[in-house]
Amino acid sequence: MSSKPEQIADPIETFDYGDAEIVIGVVCAVGTEYGPVRDFLSDTLLRYRYKTKVVRISDSIPKFTD
Repeated sequence: MSSKPEQIADPIETFDYGDAEIVIGVVCAVGTEYGPVRDFLSDTLLRYRYKTKVVRISDSIPKFTD
């Protein structure tokens, strides 16, 4: 008996969530090259017709500090 999970026939399924919103947070250390991860997530979401907006919280820190 195999313990492998059942495979999905078509890994890119179509969903009907016309106006659903997804929020994904990526946290990394300063100086970490996270571009490939960001690009992969954006490209994958685009296949499901999601537009991405990158918000860098670190860019807002000076506005809230002295």
